[in-house]
Amino acid sequence: MEDTKYKNDIGKIDNMEYDENGDFYNYKNNQKLIVANIKHSKSKTGYVIEKTIYRCENCKGYPYKAECIKGNNCKTPKM
Repeated sequence: MEDTKYKNDIGKIDNMEYDENGDFYNYKNNQKLIVANIKHSKSKTGYVIEKTIYRCENCKGYPYKAECIKGNNCKTPKM
């Protein structure tokens, strides 16, 4: 049985459309998540981990802001 709550969560990266050429995600109301930073870290075994951090391009006045980001003053999606 599918978890409809998860599938309907607009803040989950799995529920967004990814544009490989532009390296951004499209989500509800044609908003974009763009690359904000690339973090590098190293595991205990020395493996280098690269994590791309995406942020809302412009969420000012966005009616679904509370549903898709971590906090009121934040632009980082819940992922």
